[in-house]
Amino acid sequence: MIALESIFKGSKYSGATIEIFETIDGIDQPSDLSGADIIMQMTRNEIVHATYNTSNSTLMIDDNKIIIPGHTPNLDFGEYEFDFSLIMPNGDVFNGIAPGTWEILNPKTVRPTEQL
Repeated sequence: MIALESIFKGSKYSGATIEIFETIDGIDQPSDLSGADIIMQMTRNEIVHATYNTSNSTLMIDDNKIIIPGHTPNLDFGEYEFDFSLIMPNGDVFNGIAPGTWEILNPKTVRPTEQL
């Protein structure tokens, strides 16, 4: 299970890189993601709150790596679940890859203390 770095609502996420491997004859091999379409949905209580994908460049690919670029997400505070769906160039579809969570924290407003 992957846990992305928690951030406060409205702040910039620094990004992440997730390496994808497949086991062949008991040995982990890097998966070639070249030309794949990758989709990641942020869900909470089974409702989709955001979709990231390679077709709109909110996700990127580098060999066997899925890259979530730095950005300011448009998500309310709370904990979200995600996984990746891979649509390979030959049409094969793999769902439920690399599941994880991402927590968006509630910003706290601190009032300055009054001087007496």
